[in-house]
Amino acid sequence: MVMEATESTILCSKETEGMASIMTQMAIGNSYSTTPVVKLRFSIGEVDKKVKVWADTWVETQMTMGQINQMKLNDNSTINALQDRLDNLNPKKNL
Repeated sequence: MVMEATESTILCSKETEGMASIMTQMAIGNSYSTTPVVKLRFSIGEVDKKVKVWADTWVETQMTMGQINQMKLNDNSTINALQDRLDNLNPKKNL
């Protein structure tokens, strides 16, 4: 789901499900926190007259008293999967 879109960023989010949800809640939340949500921010900019896109991803949950706990997802598997998705969006590459 797109949560926010500006000229230079797009923020998307999705609730976790199944075992990923349980493990994430154990890692950064507790039994009273909200279902963890994965967030993905695309930052768009121009470098050397070419459009570049960067992606950052994290998971977050809200605790009982309103505190938001976050954990960046910056392991190699996540970074490589995001880069692969971005590479496959290149229209010139698909010709």
